[in-house]
Amino acid sequence: MFSVRPIGRGKCIVSEALTAKPETRASSVGRNLMLSFIILGFIVALGIWTYERTIWNWLIRLALLFCISILFVLTAYMFRPVRFLNDMPWYDTSHYREIIFFLVMLTGMVSSTLSRAIKDRRQEIARLKKSGSQFETPGLVIDRWDLLHPFLFSLVTFGGLLSQIEDQLFSLASVTLSFQTGFFWQTVLKGK
Repeated sequence: MFSVRPIGRGKCIVSEALTAKPETRASSVGRNLMLSFIILGFIVALGIWTYERTIWNWLIRLALLFCISILFVLTAYMFRPVRFLNDMPWYDTSHYREIIFFLVMLTGMVSSTLSRAIKDRRQEIARLKKSGSQFETPGLVIDRWDLLHPFLFSLVTFGGLLSQIEDQLFSLASVTLSFQTGFFWQTVLKGK
């Protein structure tokens, strides 16, 4: 970002950010973007860690998660990219777009796990019907490790997604592709 300060009649001083070499400005933007991803990732990890503390009272966890959410929003606002002379909406700027795609991909991964649990439930009901005895309809059984398994490969899967999306603007097609990439994460890894 740059600033212009008037110093007299028809004269002004332009700050160094404007007169810096383009490579210097680009590298500082890249460093800021990388730093924001690291800090936001740490905040998300802190939120997950807080959520997993089941020995704590649920009210304390809820209050801490609320504070962590506020910290996440403030940090994301603080590291927002500088807007120059364009009218792009906030969700089409660099790191917001990637974060949204990543969250949609994670939602697809969770949906994949739920879909598999529903299929397992249907098979269990069919098996119980074949036995001929009366039974209670079983509920969904989702092991937290089955839910965690896709997240272990989320960065690799996200790399495949980013190579497909590249610099596309935010659209329904790109959101759908993000969800599909998360839902079919095993297929994406087999293709790599």
